[in-house]
Amino acid sequence: MNEMKKNLKLIKNNKTKCPTCGNFSVKSSYPFCSQRCSSIDLGKWFDGKYSIPSVEDPDGLDIVKLSEKDKS
Repeated sequence: MNEMKKNLKLIKNNKTKCPTCGNFSVKSSYPFCSQRCSSIDLGKWFDGKYSIPSVEDPDGLDIVKLSEKDKS
């Protein structure tokens, strides 16, 4: 709970930095400093520059097992 209060205090004091450009963030587009930086970040997600790592079976056997289970 203390961490949440600390984060809210940082937002109120405007000491949080924009992850895109490093300027101070603003409340209206938090955690970014502007809509432009927010759009740049969203574009990076769409382009696949950010990714969430996952562990998947490379040969797809899990998919086959699930589909065989559905048939019965």
